Amino acid sequence: MSQVSGSQQLGDKVELEFQAFRLQQYELNGNIIGSKTFRVQYEAVSLTSKALRRCVVTSWRDLTGYTNLDDLLATSVGALLVIIPSDLDALSPADKTLFSELERKLATARTEMAVYVTRSSPEATAILSDVQSSSATTKSATQQLFNSIAANTFQFTSTGSHSSNALTYKPNNIIGRLRSSDRSAPTIAFVAHYDSHAAFPGAAVGADSNGSGVVVLLELLAIFRKLYEKPATRPPFNLVFVWTAAGKYNYQGARQFIEDFQSAGIAYVYPFPDDHHLELAICVEALGGAGSLRMHASKQPADGSAADSCLQFSDLRPFFTHISTFYTDRLLRRLRHAAPNQSVELVTKKISVNQPSAWEHEKFNIKRLPAVTLSRLATHDDAIRKSMLDTPSQLSLENMEQNIR
Repeated sequence: MSQVSGSQQLGDKVELEFQAFRLQQYELNGNIIGSKTFRVQYEAVSLTSKALRRCVVTSWRDLTGYTNLDDLLATSVGALLVIIPSDLDALSPADKTLFSELERKLATARTEMAVYVTRSSPEATAILSDVQSSSATTKSATQQLFNSIAANTFQFTSTGSHSSNALTYKPNNIIGRLRSSDRSAPTIAFVAHYDSHAAFPGAAVGADSNGSGVVVLLELLAIFRKLYEKPATRPPFNLVFVWTAAGKYNYQGARQFIEDFQSAGIAYVYPFPDDHHLELAICVEALGGAGSLRMHASKQPADGSAADSCLQFSDLRPFFTHISTFYTDRLLRRLRHAAPNQSVELVTKKISVNQPSAWEHEKFNIKRLPAVTLSRLATHDDAIRKSMLDTPSQLSLENMEQNIR
């Protein structure tokens, strides 16, 4: 939350308060990404101002065409407030492309500045107009003097607090279970992370990635529950439905679930101990939009690669061979048989052991557990997975229902 105080030197002081969202800040492999500073206490200036201690106020469109963005972010003192549309759905396809490109630039930025976005409002638009007018080049010294006396000046002050890094963090997963009559029955897990992310996390909605995945699991639970109500129709599987936390942060919730499942044994799905195994984990993400259904699976790295050496050392090579030739083929055949009118494509990708996991199923594969991800997205680096443009209007209830059934 940011507070904006506007004062007119020949009039009364006026205070406005509006919500602003800070650029992400996290550490990856010892490198701090995003905005290191949260505090704002500077006078508002336009994008072209040369003032040192300043809070630059600009529209997102002006920032997309600004050629000195890297130099601006390299400034060690100051702040940047970007005004974005109040309704992102109203942007044209061309504007959405520009907006997405700006998101990508800011998502990889490293800056000492405090960087925020706020949604457009009459007050924010008026402030931007005043700042641009007072910063415009004037034709005479007299006019400059008049502007310095009569023009509005704005002091931006942030009211938020510094985010503290938790020394210990345990994700809060949500788990539902449907138990088979056979205590030794294998387990099938349906998994979907429930968080959203963007360059400005507080402004992220995540309607498709992964709000649609959350809905899919709820619907599947409701459908399968009817089969488990009667012993005669109860399938010979334990079903576990897992809504995982921190999916956008290298799937920490999935990692926690796997550790708990492997350490707690069958007690995770049954009230007494017995032999058990995870038959398959089916992860779901971004199933609410148009497009073919894709099944993402891991494949064995190329011979001689660093990842291949790790697999040989950990004896995981036979596991990946088994996964690619058995579980994925069998599930793919069943999906195509169940939905003959829908295209189902198999997409395989090597696991990068030195990088964050691309898909949630990779967390299971690394622990020698069979898993795949079902999604309409063709690649893991699709921009919509971490974009403020992932809004409910992008969803199709018809497509989501088709993907569920």
